[in-house]
Amino acid sequence: MDAEITPIDPMLDDELAPESPPLSATMWMRENLFSTKANTVLTFVAVSIIAFIIRNVVAWIFAPNRGWEAVATNLRFYMVQAYPAGPEPEIPNQFVRVWVSAGSIVVLAALSLAAWKVGTKVAFTKLFATIRAAGAAVALVAFLGPPTQNLDLLSGIDFPVIGPLLAVAGSLLGFFIEAALMTGGRLVAFLIGAAIVVGAHLAAKATKPRGDDYGFHSLWMVFGAGAIVIVALWVVPFGHYFFLRGEVGFETGTIATSTSGPWTVIFLLAVGGYFLARWIVRLLGEKSLRSLLVLFWSLSLPVIVLFVLRDPDFNPAKDGGGFDFLPATDVWIWFIFGILGGLVIAGLSFPRLGELGRAASGLLVIGSLAMWAVPMLMRVRLIGFLFAMFAVGAQTFAGDRRARVRYVGLWVGLTTVLVVLFAAINTQSSLFIQGKTFLGGLTLTFVLALTSILLSFPIGLLMALGRTSSMPIFRVMSTMYIELVRGIPFITVLIFFDLILILFLPGNVEFDSVTLAILAGTLFSAAYLAENVRGGLQAIPKGQYEAARAMGLSTLQLTVFVVLPQALRAVIPALVGQTIAIFKDTSLVAIIGLFDFLFIADKVVPAQTIFLGIKLENIVFIAAVYWMFTFSFSRASLKLEKKVGLGEY
Repeated sequence: MDAEITPIDPMLDDELAPESPPLSATMWMRENLFSTKANTVLTFVAVSIIAFIIRNVVAWIFAPNRGWEAVATNLRFYMVQAYPAGPEPEIPNQFVRVWVSAGSIVVLAALSLAAWKVGTKVAFTKLFATIRAAGAAVALVAFLGPPTQNLDLLSGIDFPVIGPLLAVAGSLLGFFIEAALMTGGRLVAFLIGAAIVVGAHLAAKATKPRGDDYGFHSLWMVFGAGAIVIVALWVVPFGHYFFLRGEVGFETGTIATSTSGPWTVIFLLAVGGYFLARWIVRLLGEKSLRSLLVLFWSLSLPVIVLFVLRDPDFNPAKDGGGFDFLPATDVWIWFIFGILGGLVIAGLSFPRLGELGRAASGLLVIGSLAMWAVPMLMRVRLIGFLFAMFAVGAQTFAGDRRARVRYVGLWVGLTTVLVVLFAAINTQSSLFIQGKTFLGGLTLTFVLALTSILLSFPIGLLMALGRTSSMPIFRVMSTMYIELVRGIPFITVLIFFDLILILFLPGNVEFDSVTLAILAGTLFSAAYLAENVRGGLQAIPKGQYEAARAMGLSTLQLTVFVVLPQALRAVIPALVGQTIAIFKDTSLVAIIGLFDFLFIADKVVPAQTIFLGIKLENIVFIAAVYWMFTFSFSRASLKLEKKVGLGEY
């Protein structure tokens, strides 16, 4: 009997076909740019327009009358605004705290790279192609840079029709002659770019037989680039600007040691931390190190802001010294919620309680909400609400004995951290602050963005679940909140929190401008995040719910283990887009008097006597910084989507 022949799907046949060999540069250009006469004309027109734009942009950047010294002189002001850095005798120099904060983030990033094994092998073929493209870009910018002389050929011919055409042709011819007449720095840059192209091309030919099989690890390339930058800080005579008694000074030579020294220490600590993490992975295992790093990253933002940068005065009396900043009230809060509350959570985690445990958890949630209607400390309300949430999840996340101990330990640790953080917030800062807050510049932008993102995500998640809930009270409340907030501009929300919210608060409750901006950004962003998550929830097929119900999962287990992972995976692009929007919206806090990154460039630096009216250069610098971070967020999102298989079929 003949075997049955299964026909091959044409789509599968295309997927199984061998890949076409890559085209050479000449063949690619002939096929894509000069395939027809029309394409050839369009290519020349497009290249001419691009060259014209590049030349004018480069000419504007390197024009001698550009005020880039306004940016270079105020770099520290852009980063941290008025953080005390001396040199006045009455203002102690505490700028070392900024370097400690930056170093902590860089070292944590290096440890995370080793723990999660980030990076791939970059083949020699791809590496040399990238270097060749970079060299070509340098040479092109030098070739199209500002001309050394202006040539306007064929412009003196005066004919009714032919004259203007010859004038245009003469301008184009003069443009290319101007570009070819390179002198000074343009010629040096062109020769450097050409040398890079030739060197990369020769290296690619030398390694061509096995260029796809061998290469460098991408992290080695990052560390190598970092080492080159550090060496350049100590060797290359960039010079540096500075303020001295209200005047701008410029010192020739290398970058100031107060900048190159800390960056060198940070780089060495990062490299050492990377290799240390690789040794710890072999000693403890990946899971343990990753858990520790998640803990450190979770604590990094509040510890850096509230302890390192803010420098709280834990003992204002300074009599006997000691670590006595925790008042008796905070100790009692920790004992009641941390210890006694931990025992309650441990009791509610026993599966045999069944419906009785879930009913008790519901009563705790109602009680935590009722606390907001009773006059009491704000930190008690917040910790009480978190305690109720932990109680609700006790039976879901603390099934066996080991999980129960871990869950209760997590609650006790969280309570301890919260009590200490609240005590630090309520403690006077020892900084000599000349403005409303010790945060400013890019530091303020990052703190506002990160805090709003981290706090708005759980709130938006709850709002999305509430809007899709079958319980009318939660659905109506969530819908009203989402639609109300999404219908109001963010500036209006900021003004409301800064000027009107105080009218609804008790007399003893007071917030500073940074806290109000964080609250406004959190609640505003939560409404948009809720709609993004709701879109993911609606994308889950009903079969997932039916299968989970058939397995006997509770509503909370169904939501946490089945629905949310799939919903959040589906809306990764929307969540990243909202994150980028939050980062950019922080520039609106200037409306309530905060000196954020953009406000300094737009209002403060151009108002300085020595840089009066210089604004465009500052705005371009700010735009470049914003683009750099938002583009990095976007690329990280693409890699995450590819890793989880989003958009692949």
